[in-house]
Amino acid sequence: MRVVVLLCLLHAAFASGESWGSDSALDDSSLCLADKASCGCCLMNTQMERMENFFNLSVSYMRTCIGKANLIVSQLTENRSAFSVSLSNDSSVDYFENTTVIYNHVFLNLGDNYNTSSGVFTAPRAGVYSFAVTIYSGRVNHSCAELQVNGIVVVKITERKANDAEDSATVVITQSLMAGDCVLVFVPTGCYISYDNNHRTTFTGFLLFSLDMDHKY
Repeated sequence: MRVVVLLCLLHAAFASGESWGSDSALDDSSLCLADKASCGCCLMNTQMERMENFFNLSVSYMRTCIGKANLIVSQLTENRSAFSVSLSNDSSVDYFENTTVIYNHVFLNLGDNYNTSSGVFTAPRAGVYSFAVTIYSGRVNHSCAELQVNGIVVVKITERKANDAEDSATVVITQSLMAGDCVLVFVPTGCYISYDNNHRTTFTGFLLFSLDMDHKY
């Protein structure tokens, strides 16, 4: 700013044809400062100030956008929840007669919301989830199971034994859950499922999207 004012003073001095010490030179410089539009250097300074203001506004807007983008990424990262498990040859028991299936092979457990010790998936947050259950039996027993949420049967999976050597059935559902809800696969009385070296008895689930429970859906 001081350099610009000095240039204005020099411009006024040379334009007046007076020496640096004359009163007229100071009068002309005061006119330049009073009417900036008439002074080329002052006009340039005005334009530079406008550019600086525009630049500052642009930087502020960019920072706001980056902050919003970081928030979205953070929310997406926190909302990641998915698992896929199965029974394999390492299973020590076959499942029948009032038993919660504890799957021993883990394909994926993103978010660690599936408990490999209890066989229970716990919803980390309120949202809409998708679940898929496939049961398999290579014996003469009736193959069936239940998908339960908080101890309540949501859907039954069943396959009647026929003349074929193997039986399997699959069900896929979409379910709204609250944070802390427990989901599991249960084998009721009279039903049977078994392990298989091809991982044909499986349980899969993932969060589709979170819900704001302050609103009704």
